[in-house]
Amino acid sequence: MKKFTLKKNSQTLRCITAALALTTAMATSAQQVKTYDEITDDSGVKYSLYATNISANHRYISGQATSSTTGWTGIFVLDTETNAFAVNEGQTEMGGDLRGVSNDGVAVGYNPNALTLSIDGTMTELETPAGYESSAYDTSNDGKVVTGAYWSPNDYEPHACIWKDGKFITLPEPTTEEMGFNVRGTSANYCSGDGSIIAGYIVDNLMTLPLIVWRLQDDGSYVCDPICKDYFGWYEIESTDKPYASFHAANISNNGKYAGVTIMTLEGESHMATIDLETREIREFKADGTGTMPIHTNTECMAVADDGTMVGDITTISGWQACIWRAGAAEPELLADKYPELTILKDFDSMGYHKLYDITPDGKYGIGIGYNAGYANASYVIEFEDTTTGIGKPGTTAGGNAETARYTIGGQRVDAPVKGLNIVKRVDGSVGKVIVR
Repeated sequence: MKKFTLKKNSQTLRCITAALALTTAMATSAQQVKTYDEITDDSGVKYSLYATNISANHRYISGQATSSTTGWTGIFVLDTETNAFAVNEGQTEMGGDLRGVSNDGVAVGYNPNALTLSIDGTMTELETPAGYESSAYDTSNDGKVVTGAYWSPNDYEPHACIWKDGKFITLPEPTTEEMGFNVRGTSANYCSGDGSIIAGYIVDNLMTLPLIVWRLQDDGSYVCDPICKDYFGWYEIESTDKPYASFHAANISNNGKYAGVTIMTLEGESHMATIDLETREIREFKADGTGTMPIHTNTECMAVADDGTMVGDITTISGWQACIWRAGAAEPELLADKYPELTILKDFDSMGYHKLYDITPDGKYGIGIGYNAGYANASYVIEFEDTTTGIGKPGTTAGGNAETARYTIGGQRVDAPVKGLNIVKRVDGSVGKVIVR
């Protein structure tokens, strides 16, 4: 019998609040960081927390919980309003993890196989085909759709699946012939809030894990959309309309409109980006020396809000530093620069490991991980500025996202869309790539 602990935690929660002046709105907004360092179960065992997920309604967080006695990583879910939590110790040296959490506090993950852990302590193992192992990676807002993968311990090639109302369903996979490179499996890692759009990746020979999407049909089935095929050119180096060496799946917005990706150019630069799943337009950050970011800055996307706002990290000489790229803004901002009063963010940056892992659909809250001076990790939830005031509000840049220029992949300016890959520049300074068929 696997054990769980349900307990209310009040001693290890620290809250740091700073008032930030909103210069044009004649108002203030209290910025807040809540850090979650460790929890203690009923038997006195302490766990350090590595929280990477926050529910769409802002209330629940989940992730890994590392035991101070065994060193194994277990799993936890925590209610940020009451500080109640449930924790399940690691069952093997390989450990466990929770990758998503619903609006009613049911988190999904593995320990060691696919399961759910509820805030009330209820743990349910999800159905796995006989002879296979499995993992769950995300859940819909109501918890009725859970995404994941299963694999044979003989070859460890994963196959994308979902659990819908607890029932195991295999998702369709593209073929090697269809993709033009070896397909060695798939994984379903993220889903929209209603479960109608699922994002994941293909396992290829070079483990670049290019983005793939599944879309719910009227008959209840899912159709595979190998969306990376239009952009991912590693296996076709001479191709001019597939400019990326990798097109790595990062997340999906709650409304199913945007997939977050981390792309790598053929020159080896890593860029945070989103792809509009309706228009196929890419919003990519490329530091070209015109903004504050040094040229050739490498960035990574971890999650995306419903308006296209991205969170992730920037690679600097000091290591990874957390950032946010608001929709409508010309470039990402380091959290430590955006909120200088929250000195804890600068402390995390200085230690070289600081990442924002998730953002709520409304872009109001983010969840991240940083290391302190003692090299102990601290999970935190940050409340971003009040976007209703107009400060930092997505889309408030003059002219919105109006197109100002369009070019072919060869750099020739055109007055109208042309077949193939088009480069689009907008008023806000952002650059997008669009496939025209």
